[in-house]
Amino acid sequence: KTSDMTLVDYCVTKTGYCENQVFIFIFCIRRFFIIFNANGKPFLEIGKEAPALTLSSHSRLNDLSDLDGKYVVINFWNPNDPVSRINNRRLSDITSNLNSSKVKFVSICTGENDVLANEIMKVDNVSDKTISLSAKDFTPQITEDFQINTGNRSFMIDPFGNLVSISPTEEFINSILS
Repeated sequence: KTSDMTLVDYCVTKTGYCENQVFIFIFCIRRFFIIFNANGKPFLEIGKEAPALTLSSHSRLNDLSDLDGKYVVINFWNPNDPVSRINNRRLSDITSNLNSSKVKFVSICTGENDVLANEIMKVDNVSDKTISLSAKDFTPQITEDFQINTGNRSFMIDPFGNLVSISPTEEFINSILS
């Protein structure tokens, strides 16, 4: 085998053409399951377009134009998940200390009780610069598109709508915005 041989070339020389077709078929099936999740949706990929933030007709917010041309840090959290609450506060603190013309923080509560969520945001001292919304403010597709299985998941999206980080750290956010 030479270093120039691809895996397919190697299989052709070692196993023959007929078995190679079976290999390619199996490879393609495995690749499909690697690219798509159980719901048939593509996995989120860094550098690819992030899912749309589409507001529902019941949203308290009229539009998201304030996010245009900015980096957006999105955090999905749930009142019943202490780790997600801690992460929500952490991301709020990080982004509130940065230039608001460059970055916005969107906190999305996946819980059903908006009153509870608002009280938690006050108790947790989440910055008033935070755009605080609930899952009800968006179309139901949002939790599926962002592949939210728990209350704790965060993302950073660039001004062009591309995903730049899943679970961004303070160091990462600061390195992007400096």
